[in-house]
Amino acid sequence: LPPALGFVKPFLKKADEMHEHDPVVAYFCKFYAVDLAWKRYGTMEQDAKDYVANLIVSLEQEKTALKDHDALSDDSVSRAYVEEFALNIFKRADDEDRAGRASIKTANAFLASSVFLEVTRYFGEPGEDITAKIKYAKWKAVEIAKAIKAGKMPTPGPHNTAEAADDALSDGFEASTGAASVASPSDQQARSIPPSAPVVPVAPPAPFASPAPPALSMPFASPAPSAPVASVTSSNQVAVDRVIASAEKHVRFARSALQYEDIRTAVNNLQQAL
Repeated sequence: LPPALGFVKPFLKKADEMHEHDPVVAYFCKFYAVDLAWKRYGTMEQDAKDYVANLIVSLEQEKTALKDHDALSDDSVSRAYVEEFALNIFKRADDEDRAGRASIKTANAFLASSVFLEVTRYFGEPGEDITAKIKYAKWKAVEIAKAIKAGKMPTPGPHNTAEAADDALSDGFEASTGAASVASPSDQQARSIPPSAPVVPVAPPAPFASPAPPALSMPFASPAPSAPVASVTSSNQVAVDRVIASAEKHVRFARSALQYEDIRTAVNNLQQAL
């Protein structure tokens, strides 16, 4: 990753980590990283521009693979999908912390939830509750990591969160754990990349040579084909689809829990899926 793109590293890292577990979440992590990088594209060195261009090629391929997924149907559905995923991780870390069982894995889970919640900024400025959770998750990640590093038991739950969060975050999570701190963008202007440049082809081209920045837009699902469907089964099919969607959601949560070695949550979600 070129140094000039260090500010999007947390999002690209999560995109890589989630690629197999949840391609939709991975896609939006990468999409948000590209959206942030685009705002600085004009001031970047050529190596950073080439890197961004390659990311966009990759996004186009992922968009094609996910074109039939409901989570890409519109902004509100996409936001709800990513937000629900992030809040599930946040709650698991928060429950563990308040129960006095915080570990470095808890700190990493808090930090991960803050990254995923940051991704929802693409869809518009988050509400006060989400903004507070982002700040709290970053602060708890720092506090837990500091306590463990000092050989102390992390203090459960909140404690002077407003001031403590600012102080702790000013030191940076990297100083405590070696992990990359989350960069919160200061500018939230246009949410989509300008469509003035040519669209990137789906197949990766030869190595880039001063490419024109490709266009990137929010991926909406193509309309379903107008093939005839038997009306007598429509209501039953809707019910089946809802059951399947619910099961898939719990399987995603179970996979996420296993990633953070939370066996209890994984088992509970798998049981709900069944």
